[in-house]
Amino acid sequence: MQAAPYRDERLPRYTSYPTAPHFSGAVDAGTYADWLRTLPAETTASLYLHVPFCRSMCWYCGCHTTVALRNGPIVDYLAALRGEIALVAERLSAPLDVRHVHFGGGTPTILDPQDFVALVALLRQHFRLHPTAEIAVEIDPRRLEPGMIAALAEAGVNRASLGVQSFDPAVQKAINRIQTFEQTRGVVEAARARNVRSVNCDILYGLPPFTWLVFFVWLAVVVAFYFLWGMKNSKLNAIATGREVDPTVSSVVHDLGTEFHGEPGTDDKDGEGR
Repeated sequence: MQAAPYRDERLPRYTSYPTAPHFSGAVDAGTYADWLRTLPAETTASLYLHVPFCRSMCWYCGCHTTVALRNGPIVDYLAALRGEIALVAERLSAPLDVRHVHFGGGTPTILDPQDFVALVALLRQHFRLHPTAEIAVEIDPRRLEPGMIAALAEAGVNRASLGVQSFDPAVQKAINRIQTFEQTRGVVEAARARNVRSVNCDILYGLPPFTWLVFFVWLAVVVAFYFLWGMKNSKLNAIATGREVDPTVSSVVHDLGTEFHGEPGTDDKDGEGR
């Protein structure tokens, strides 16, 4: 696992680029407009749209977001976002060839379903979205309504990025994010049923009260989910709840444990990473 050497390093957040020290007043609206105007017509591009609202706050989160208990601020922000799309498009010498679109947050699926569909349609109006463009959206499985699942399909979303973080109930309580395995599985199945070809999930380690053993078990369940996709739900439930151990799960737990801190059970009897 190549990430292992970096787990103790203080690295830039991938959601903050350029990093804060590189922002300055020297880059103003005029500079930005000049950059857009000088982009060659054949430029391929990626678009990122940020929706900085959630219905509740996860206590580990450092992303730019705020809790919205009513829809008014979301509607106002959406109007500003539409205006920004038009402003960017107007300053281009030719429509950009867009290969990737990513909706992040916050919780992008907090938008009204039809507003989301209209927003993607607006992107298609102002930019040249490639027929094979990846359109990805970050999803909170606790908050996804059936109407939004249908809207994602209508808008052409083909990648779903699910926030999971941990399936350990103790960790979930500590970070103010109670989310069952069944909720996550339901969203994955709904996405697959709507022909979303790519599904990924975020898993964090180190959240208190963290243990490596519990982390490995739940990570293995997530990995096994893809191997066991065609199996009956009762089989997957048995594995997820610990009533049955699949050879794939055992193998993943063993391999991951060895990668992070040697042969499992040799120096770390309580499962804590050191």
